[in-house]
Amino acid sequence: MSRRRRQRWQPSVKVPRHFSPGVRIDTRYGSKLNVAVLAGQEDELFGVDLASGAYVRIDLRDNDLPAEEVAGVDQARNERIQRTPSPHLVTIRIGNRESTDPGRPEAIWPEGPPRPGGPLSARQIRRLLKSVKAEEQPRGLILSSRAPSVAYIDLLPGTPSMMVISLHPKKTMLMADGHGEVRLTFVWSGITQSLTVRDPRAGAAARAHSNRELEGEALTRALGFPARYALITYGRVADGYVRKVVTSILAG
Repeated sequence: MSRRRRQRWQPSVKVPRHFSPGVRIDTRYGSKLNVAVLAGQEDELFGVDLASGAYVRIDLRDNDLPAEEVAGVDQARNERIQRTPSPHLVTIRIGNRESTDPGRPEAIWPEGPPRPGGPLSARQIRRLLKSVKAEEQPRGLILSSRAPSVAYIDLLPGTPSMMVISLHPKKTMLMADGHGEVRLTFVWSGITQSLTVRDPRAGAAARAHSNRELEGEALTRALGFPARYALITYGRVADGYVRKVVTSILAG
């Protein structure tokens, strides 16, 4: 008797090859969004709306589902990528609350918990990250400033609080110091940056090699995948400032 091949699960939502600039998210109450989640931390999901290509920060503080549970990799479904931070799909309906926080203009509050839609394929992940990454420019800025933190009072309404950048393997280094703080040092747009890492997987990998500079092949081995992209976001307000942090390191 022939053995039936196990069908591979595929997301029902397509990832566009290109996004039209200037397209806005439909934020009307009850509108449905299909979001590719790039990271989940604390009570917040960070992702991309697949209809517009716009960044979104899904605030879960009114829901009971932890962000890590929604954004985490489904190990049972795909063991070969169990250590890779693979973006996942979720579907949400817009609630009746709007963001007035200049530190998180992309924030949205869903009506009820997000509905998980499963992982994206490797090809879809590459297409998505290539489409949304910020292009390098001479002396280009990360989140509109050169400093690693910005005074909350100086934030302008609508200024982005998250962005995806590409990483150059030979110009990227991950390290945990003796106190356990993890930083990613990289060159983007010709400028060397060093930011605190909030990615749990990358943090664990760096702390396992404390006080050792992880770069090149050593970084790939420690992470379990090549670091090709980073999601940079503003953290929560602390002492009147918002810090730029590496929320996720992505393989692409």
